Amino acid sequence: MKRGWKVVSMIILVAILLGAVGVGVGLMTGGDVTRVADAFDERYHLWAYIDLYSDYVRELVSVVGDALRAPGA
Repeated sequence: MKRGWKVVSMIILVAILLGAVGVGVGLMTGGDVTRVADAFDERYHLWAYIDLYSDYVRELVSVVGDALRAPGA
């Protein structure tokens, strides 16, 4: 099992390194990070999910805080 985790960690490390090299080459050749982020957001609507989950967490914290501050709690 130890060898399996070593293989998995090497694959993840190689993927991260390839991603970093790709981003570095893209920036050196005049690429724009906001353009990539916009294309990613257009496909997956990432900011909508971030807003949705941040609103959910904010509401959850509010409800739990109110319940903890309620008399007799």
